[in-house]
Amino acid sequence: MTSKNKKVLIISIIAILTLINTSAIITIFYHKHQIRKKFKTCEFKRKEKLHHHKRICMFMKRELSLNDKQFEEFGKLRQENISKTEQYANKIRFFKSKIIDELTNENTNNVILSQLADSVGMQNKLLQLEMNNHFIRVKKILDVEQIDKFNKFMHRMGKTHEFHHRIKKRGFNPHHDL
Repeated sequence: MTSKNKKVLIISIIAILTLINTSAIITIFYHKHQIRKKFKTCEFKRKEKLHHHKRICMFMKRELSLNDKQFEEFGKLRQENISKTEQYANKIRFFKSKIIDELTNENTNNVILSQLADSVGMQNKLLQLEMNNHFIRVKKILDVEQIDKFNKFMHRMGKTHEFHHRIKKRGFNPHHDL
């Protein structure tokens, strides 16, 4: 093979690899953009649990067959719920950090620990009540058929949460302990 043929071969290989890389980058960008476009009303401020929120948005849009007006209303309800529940979650974190502070004191005060535990419990209660009210408000924008599907989803979601909680708590083997 002559040096001219080697140069042409190398340039051809580089050109092909450049084309492949460019098409891969374009494909990745396209898919990222499409996902954002589809769920733009379900954008979230917090990056944690994004997968959970996308799953709920996809369920609401696809499985319940929400129309555009319902989906827009759902997005508004979600944003309201997120801002309200974040307040309770922040208070829970605050009280829990105070519990840690008290536990690390030289003279731990059980009365203060009890009051802080009560405060955490009250915030958890208020958080749960807000979530309940949120789901009631969501149901109000659904029709009868959608409500039935939504209720089935809620039952599945509750069982999944309970299942994962038991795994964390007891460390049992899910294949044998169900």
